[in-house]
Amino acid sequence: MDYDIARANQLKFFSDRRFIRRCKQGCLQFVILKPILVVITFILYAKGKYEDGNFSVNQSYLYITIIYTISYSMALFALALFYAACRDLLQPYNPVPKFIIIKSVVFLTYWQVKSVVGIHSFLSQNLLGSHWSVQISDM
Repeated sequence: MDYDIARANQLKFFSDRRFIRRCKQGCLQFVILKPILVVITFILYAKGKYEDGNFSVNQSYLYITIIYTISYSMALFALALFYAACRDLLQPYNPVPKFIIIKSVVFLTYWQVKSVVGIHSFLSQNLLGSHWSVQISDM
C-alpha cells in the first residue's frame, strides 16, 4: 500500500507543468547556447585568443570547453529526468536504442575528427614531410 501512495506522489510530481517545463528548458538551453558558442569561438579565433586543443588559461579553448560540457551535461540530465518520469508511457516506443544511436553518431563524429587530425599530424611529421602538411592544411 505504501508503494502505491509513493508512486501516486511521484506521478503527481512528474506530471506537474513546472517539471515538464524545466525538462524542456534543460534540453533547449543547449540548443540555444551551442550556436552562441560557435559565434564566440569564431570571434576569439579571429582575435588570436582561441587555439583548438590548447587548454592554457591564456586561451579561451579551456573556458569554451567547460561551458560546453556543463551545458551538454545539463541537457542530458534533463533528458534522463524526463525519461525516468515518462518511462511507462514511452515503453511502447522503446526510445533507449534510438537515443543510443543518436548519441553514438555525435560521439563517433567527434572521435572521427580527432583521429583524422591525429593521422594527418603523424603522416606529416614522420612519413611525408612538411611540404605535404602544408598542402593538406590548405585544402
